[in-house]
Amino acid sequence: MSEKKIKDTKNILNDKELEFKRAKESNRADKIIKAIKEISSNLPNIDFHQLPQEVSDFIPVDIIVSELFGSLQSKSITKEQSNIDLQVIKSYTTKLNYVHRLLTLNNKVAWISNFEMTTLSKINIDDKIRTVKNISVQVYDMSLTASKDMLLSLSGSTDVSLLTTKTGEIKPFLSVSPLIPLGIHVTKHNEIILGVMEEGGTYNLTDKSCRKVILFGMDGIQKQSYEYDKHKQRLFTVPIRITSNVSNDILVINRTSDYDGRVVVLDRERHVKWTYQGHPQVNSGNKLFNPQDIVTTSVGHVIVNDFIRQAFHVLSGEGNVLTCKVMEDMEIIYPWSLDIDTEGQLWVGCESEDAKSCDAKLHTVKFS
Repeated sequence: MSEKKIKDTKNILNDKELEFKRAKESNRADKIIKAIKEISSNLPNIDFHQLPQEVSDFIPVDIIVSELFGSLQSKSITKEQSNIDLQVIKSYTTKLNYVHRLLTLNNKVAWISNFEMTTLSKINIDDKIRTVKNISVQVYDMSLTASKDMLLSLSGSTDVSLLTTKTGEIKPFLSVSPLIPLGIHVTKHNEIILGVMEEGGTYNLTDKSCRKVILFGMDGIQKQSYEYDKHKQRLFTVPIRITSNVSNDILVINRTSDYDGRVVVLDRERHVKWTYQGHPQVNSGNKLFNPQDIVTTSVGHVIVNDFIRQAFHVLSGEGNVLTCKVMEDMEIIYPWSLDIDTEGQLWVGCESEDAKSCDAKLHTVKFS
């Protein structure tokens, strides 16, 4: 890239940064999201080469300095990586402007929520969507229990709440006061994993900031807490989404700004097994990795949606990239939420192309 092009690009990025700061100062989520979309669609083009037949992999080695920083080494793409495929099976239209959270009970019944519209809906899905129950509640995250009831983290509350799905009753289940619950996940072993932060916290961390992931039993008793790694470094900035895998690892989407984030994977002993900050073909330069949700498959694959890039990142259980696919050509626009149903199908809840329209899509995707 020439010196002039670098200078021009820098000036454009400075202007875009100013636009985003103005939107952020409004403290309105719709204006911030709209600004991100407009900025990302008008950024300078950066040409990417086709994916190579080898990728860079982070390999820790034995000496102390390299254990801290690791090294980048070339690693051949395996046959498994080249065989991953994602195909849209069916698409449905909701009455929401975006599907913020999504939980499937099976391949015909799901719960969907919209944070802005303060609504949580149970839907039946056949040729079209039919709403069978609406509950007025502002859900930040939700997860199913073994009894098919739901644990909720709610806006502004220091409680995790229990929704009894048969009656629609919502009541406090456990408190993390004075902290605020964020991402929530119930494991297959019936444990609760919860991301928390202090009330009024921002992305700028201080000595008083408390950002951690807590493991509870279903009796509400804390089993473990994850805030710092073995080098006394903070693990999280804002842990917005959490899941687990077949190895019982904890996978967290950690937001580091309104438009950037990464995946952090821990074992139960606080060791960071791997992290992921996007694919160079999609997220290099100023095209940041913007993850919003994460799921794992029955064989341990990890699927992360990249909201702004409209891409799915599929990783192995060891953090290797199996595929990174932009889904816009399949008409998956602005994917917000993910879930895998009892048939192994991937469900994707999206935002409307026009954020003011209440016609957000819900897609079923075959993953093979």
